[in-house]
Amino acid sequence: MSYDCAIILAHELVKKNGFFTLSEMSKQRVEEGINLLKSKKVNFLVMSGGREDLYGGLRLSDIMKKYSIEKGVFESQIIEEPLSKDTIGQLIFVKQAVVVPRRFKRLIIITHDFHLKRVKQQANFVFGRGYNIDYLSIPDNLDCAIKEEESLIEFKKTFEGISPEDDNLILSRLLERHKYYNKDPYFFINGLKRMIANCHN
Repeated sequence: MSYDCAIILAHELVKKNGFFTLSEMSKQRVEEGINLLKSKKVNFLVMSGGREDLYGGLRLSDIMKKYSIEKGVFESQIIEEPLSKDTIGQLIFVKQAVVVPRRFKRLIIITHDFHLKRVKQQANFVFGRGYNIDYLSIPDNLDCAIKEEESLIEFKKTFEGISPEDDNLILSRLLERHKYYNKDPYFFINGLKRMIANCHN
């Protein structure tokens, strides 16, 4: 099976010797994507994650991209989604600014086992029908069941009453009700517009 792209959901950055670098989980996810690319199972790697507010102006997608290039990936094989601050934001922004404009249909999402249940539920909601989505889940030893369940409850509360795959309403609700995005919705709207414009250049 080959895919149009691998969507790599960033985990976090950590500080080492005074500098931010990819966490071990972020590295593992990127390396799985690189393996898929080098084995010609995917055409593009989508590096998803922002969080300039947490990391001194750095974005996860930039650091993931730099790491991949150091590992031999060509810049032309990488697409960045540099806006999102959490999983649901990653999926929404990747769909609307990467997948839809490029007419991608075959996707594989890379994450870890602790995260997989929530990712699947949120991806089914965001993407809906019309997409072939597989998952590459990396084993881990984390016990995050309570935190993940709390995140799922919050997700369902935020998007209550909205039909799956209704892109306009899903984006509006994210920007209206989600604490990570509702303080400056125009930042994200303008960022999405730039991403969509760039994919046509």
